Amino acid sequence: MIFLPFIILFIFNDKTVDTLETGKKVTKWVKNRVGNPEERGNLFEGDILLGKGKRSGILGNHYRWPNTEIPYELAPDFHMSRFSILKKAMEIIENKTCIRFRRKTENDKDYLFITSYDKGCSSYIGKIGGRQPLNLQDPDCFYPLGTPIHELLHTAGFLHEQSRTDRDDYVTINWKNIQDGVQDNFKKYNDSVINSFGIGYDYESVMHYSQYAFSKNGRTTIDAKDGKRYSFGQRRGLSEKDVAKVNAMYNCTKKS
Repeated sequence: MIFLPFIILFIFNDKTVDTLETGKKVTKWVKNRVGNPEERGNLFEGDILLGKGKRSGILGNHYRWPNTEIPYELAPDFHMSRFSILKKAMEIIENKTCIRFRRKTENDKDYLFITSYDKGCSSYIGKIGGRQPLNLQDPDCFYPLGTPIHELLHTAGFLHEQSRTDRDDYVTINWKNIQDGVQDNFKKYNDSVINSFGIGYDYESVMHYSQYAFSKNGRTTIDAKDGKRYSFGQRRGLSEKDVAKVNAMYNCTKKS
């Protein structure tokens, strides 16, 4: 797939998605800052790239990056003024998990290709092979810092927290408050697709939707069943359970 700085179309679920429109929605998000920028997109679940009708699941060793290393290359027109922010997001993941990011070499056939086009925040789930795009719209997908962390964890292999199999034991999805046509963004997966690695549901995960994600009326789309208030959709950084799940997925402990 070739990425160019004008309208780009993706196909998923038999629908064509105009990512330029996604970029416009993310830009509008800046005005009120309700929820997170990656929840504004027209892509699957807001920010997930699927390709031609295919969806990567969290299960499957072929979706893991070998040796816990994710090679990356910056697009020639990447906004370098944002590289320090991207690097900080990478370092936060590296400091708490065994995943490492490094610049691509000529020997790397599978690598992350990072762009900053005006088409929202987006990533594939796990390693898909070849030159794999990740987009962070400048400047909207660089703030808060948790947004690039969120997209990088998609790349590592993680779906959204509220997609997990047991989510209905912990949260209520308020279907009547969700925008028409995007109800699929709130689907959950069975255990043939997603694995929680024995780690409990995480309201504080950097991979969790915000409480008002995709709301059509300003009311909550997700509520905790225990009635407590949580920082749904926090984008400050990795939660303790995020760290545990990353290291469990890659079967390792933090490297020194």
